[in-house]
Amino acid sequence: MGERLTYQPWQLRAARSRLLGGGLAILLLLWLALAGGGFLSLLALGGAALGGLYLLRTAWEPLRRGNLVVELVAEGARVNGVLYPKEAFQGVEGPRGSWTWLEKRPNSLQPYKLHLAPPWQKGPLFRLRFREASLPLPLDLPGWDRILRHLGLSWRDHPGLVRYLMSATGPAWLNGLLYPPEEALPGWEAARRRYRAAWAWLWLGLALVGASFLAVDYQARGLQSRLREGESLALDPQPFVPLFALGLLGLLLAAGAFLRHFNLGRGRPGWVVAYNPLQTRGDHGKPS
Repeated sequence: MGERLTYQPWQLRAARSRLLGGGLAILLLLWLALAGGGFLSLLALGGAALGGLYLLRTAWEPLRRGNLVVELVAEGARVNGVLYPKEAFQGVEGPRGSWTWLEKRPNSLQPYKLHLAPPWQKGPLFRLRFREASLPLPLDLPGWDRILRHLGLSWRDHPGLVRYLMSATGPAWLNGLLYPPEEALPGWEAARRRYRAAWAWLWLGLALVGASFLAVDYQARGLQSRLREGESLALDPQPFVPLFALGLLGLLLAAGAFLRHFNLGRGRPGWVVAYNPLQTRGDHGKPS
């Protein structure tokens, strides 16, 4: 029995979370499209279509190949039980498709705008070529670089692969859509811990905002009910002050975490947006 490579459970959980969260967002957009009218409906339908394409690439595709098993045996690579011999290996093909057609920005902190293949592009960017067959090279599979090394090729020996991996930046590296080669794993694991902490602060802030909203809504409904029963009430804002303060605190926590770690707007990007585990970078993604 040789070395066995499979997807890690957290990668599949992350894909399911994207599918669930994105699916709910698409349903909301479709509801807005039906409830609204005119230009608003068109915007909502366009957003739902783009969201569906995004989920197809980042959630459905990873889940569809989640049962992939690659065994590195003396004779070659066994993929889901089918043996691909070492002596038949002819190299790596790719990148397929025009993945840089509107991405390159040489003078920017982020030289490439898009980090994954466009969702409408069929097939993987890179393929393993054998004499009588070819296989997708899944760059999100932990140990994909060991497959190449086992077959007699370093990933650094393929110019297209090097160019793609060295230029691809962003959260795809941190949420399981791209997996770093072995030499970059220690720094990547530390970045993953920092990424999870950033999301923890974001979710905490959003939870406080949600709790504040629900509490204010509950208080307002109670006042309305008492007014309907004929009670004469003086408007007292005092009970609402701590609730609004709680919501403001949550908003500040979420906004602070977002601006520090993501900062998707113009100017200097947050470190998550600029992250590449194959390059030595400072706190905000600038090469150090």
